[in-house]
Amino acid sequence: MQGPHATAVVYRYRAFVGSGRRASIYVDDQKVCSLYSGKYIVIHITPGEHKLRGSDPKHGVMQQVFKEGFGYYFRVMVQPTSAFQMKNFWVMIPVPPATHSLS
Repeated sequence: MQGPHATAVVYRYRAFVGSGRRASIYVDDQKVCSLYSGKYIVIHITPGEHKLRGSDPKHGVMQQVFKEGFGYYFRVMVQPTSAFQMKNFWVMIPVPPATHSLS
C-alpha cells in the first residue's frame, strides 16, 4: 500500500479449541483472510475509523480509530458458550500496547 497507513496485526493462538475451523477476518465488511490456528496477518489500513469483525456481523464487531504510522494488535478467538460447545463466530480482542514488547 502506498501513501499513509496504519498497520493492524491480527493473530490467532495455536490451540485445540476451534483448531479445525478458520477464523474469517473482515475490515469494513470486506473479507481480508481466513486464519488457521497459530497464524497471523499484517493488514495495512488507511487512517480513520474502521470496523473489524469475524464471520458473524452481529457478534464480535468492533470499531477502531487507526492513526497513521501506528501499529495495532488484535487477537482472534472462538466464542465459547459452555465447556463442550462453541458458537460459530469469532471475536476480535484488542491487545494493549504494553504486551507488544519483544524484550
